[in-house]
Amino acid sequence: LGYRFWMNNQTAEYYRRHLLLHEFVHCFLMCEYGMTDIPPLWYTEGIAEYFATHKLHDDLASSEFGVLPSSVTGFEGWHRIAEIQRHFNLNPSAPVELTDLVPLQTVLHPPDARFVDDLQYAHAWALVWLINHHPELKADFADIAASRTRQQFQAALANVSESSWQQLNQIWPLYLDGLKEAEAASVRFPAVKELKSPDSQSGSSLPGEFVLTAGQQWASTGLRLTTGQEIMIECHGRCIVEETTKPWFSEPDGITIDYVHGRPLGQVVGAIISEDGTRTTRRIPIGSTRHVHSPIDGILWLQINDEWSERDRNHGTVSVRITAVGE
Repeated sequence: LGYRFWMNNQTAEYYRRHLLLHEFVHCFLMCEYGMTDIPPLWYTEGIAEYFATHKLHDDLASSEFGVLPSSVTGFEGWHRIAEIQRHFNLNPSAPVELTDLVPLQTVLHPPDARFVDDLQYAHAWALVWLINHHPELKADFADIAASRTRQQFQAALANVSESSWQQLNQIWPLYLDGLKEAEAASVRFPAVKELKSPDSQSGSSLPGEFVLTAGQQWASTGLRLTTGQEIMIECHGRCIVEETTKPWFSEPDGITIDYVHGRPLGQVVGAIISEDGTRTTRRIPIGSTRHVHSPIDGILWLQINDEWSERDRNHGTVSVRITAVGE
């Protein structure tokens, strides 16, 4: 009501402050111009969640806002990433199967005039974080941060290129795939640029050859597969994963000294994502060789299997060759 609000009390001290800050951001964003002249629901809720996620310091003036939680401790009651993961099947699938996914377009255009469950708040938060921090896309969305009215917001969105929206649709499921509670502060974003072939040319046609970097998050091959298309993926090379005092050497099949998402550490894995981002496969175990039958029209992405938080300790590359089957 104007600059006054009421909130349900919370049992966790952190989440009580979080909810108070969330409502405070609404007051700041909504009240100056009136409730009918504000940015759309996904942004008003997402930016409130974004700034409400905070670290409180003894010196209050040094407190931080808009942070990514680095642990569960100190953020009690904040379960945004856990909520996303609970609705998103991350388990790898030897048969190439589709996963559950709330597409980016559903987040941008929610079915109701208000949020009705925690998952919607979680996705709105995740999207605001993504457009504010992705190193290759944040400049395209920077004008949104200065928007206070709906007209300003729509004008800012109109300046975002169609290619940036296409890229955002593609990386959305891979970004959600990598978010992990208590490791969010080590976020690494899927790359917008496509993998390069050894001769530095784009490998968007078959046969294609690519160089996959061990420390990189998901990277696009640029290969547009069609429903039912069959390809053969062959991987060669040796890289170092999670180097400490003694390096662990991994070939494309990975090493069973550790597992990530149910697959050996260092294994080459893939995913196929429709161009509009509405459908995606679960992680596809590839290893040294894999015959893949695409269940959808989509683009093939690859990575070395590891956690976000460990990729800074990975070194080296794997060579990938992809050929058509039956052509």
